[in-house]
Amino acid sequence: MTLGLFAVLKTDGTRLFEPANLTFGAERIGLVGRNGCGKTSLLRAINGENLVHEGSVTVSGTVWTLPQIGQPAPDETVAHALGVASQIAVVDRVLKGMATEADFETADWSLEERVERALAKVGLPYVDIDTGLASLSGGERTRAYLAGW
Repeated sequence: MTLGLFAVLKTDGTRLFEPANLTFGAERIGLVGRNGCGKTSLLRAINGENLVHEGSVTVSGTVWTLPQIGQPAPDETVAHALGVASQIAVVDRVLKGMATEADFETADWSLEERVERALAKVGLPYVDIDTGLASLSGGERTRAYLAGW
């Protein structure tokens, strides 16, 4: 991907940086920075969602971004982000003696261990699956969703 002599403005109209030439090869690139520094504005310009105020952006290949996650519903938990809430409910019913025959057949007894590994992989070993997503920071929420992919 080549970004040639371009300038991008943040949504508040401030200039992200002076015109620059940037070239990225065919590899994965991560964009890291403080909140509000313009990461999303730059990515939107690269994806053609924001206007480039000077120069041009040429993309050959695929640009993928992880969208920011909006505010979760009050009852959404880490288990929901991981996509295992229904499986956890099955195991809970079995343990509480309220299971159906189908619950006994589908209960996944290795789920807890796999969830712990997935959360540790993304740097969230301290988070319980019953934790409400709304109580996590935006970065923690994003990592919880990544653990589910």
